[in-house]
Amino acid sequence: MKNKLKKLFTLKGYFGCGLAANICFVIFIIITVIYYSVFLKTNKSFILVDTIAYIFESMGFILLAGSTLGLISVMRDRKIMKTAMSVYFFVELLLVILDLNIIGKNFFDATNKAVIIIHCIFSIGVCCTYLSLEPKKKCLEVLVALISVLMASGIFCIVYNSRVYVSVLINCIAYIIFDTAIIKMLQLEYIEVDCYGDTVSVIEVDSSTLFDDSA
Repeated sequence: MKNKLKKLFTLKGYFGCGLAANICFVIFIIITVIYYSVFLKTNKSFILVDTIAYIFESMGFILLAGSTLGLISVMRDRKIMKTAMSVYFFVELLLVILDLNIIGKNFFDATNKAVIIIHCIFSIGVCCTYLSLEPKKKCLEVLVALISVLMASGIFCIVYNSRVYVSVLINCIAYIIFDTAIIKMLQLEYIEVDCYGDTVSVIEVDSSTLFDDSA
């Protein structure tokens, strides 16, 4: 039990937390889309379905907050990436607050093309900061490139006059793929990320051969 808990508070554990968060967001968006499709046709509200949807959304933000704080605390350096991750969390939270009109202001338009385009570009920028996990690592570069292309596809939702939630959904799917791939890369040791508490390997050097020219 203790070993399982320890694994949660590791780099892989925090990426796993992010994976779970994005799965929750996908479930929330799917339930919401189905709910409003039925609601618009029948003009009936389903409190239970509505409650379940927002439970998943709340769980998603709690898990995402845990993942973000965990990754920030465990990784060395990478200030740009850490800042980008933090800003991304607050931007996604702000989008939800504005779209649900929680603050009582009706100035936000979730179908605004500029909002969707800016959100896509911002998401790609955040994704690119993950290259700092291990710079100049080919497998990581390919993964980030593929995920960035997937995120960019969210721009096409403006053609169908969709809400920014479509772009958010694409982001969630992209991060599910990304987090899964990163966890696998860490397990297979394709990438190595220096973290606080890592054991530093010490190479023993024979002093008699240290300045040996023949070496």
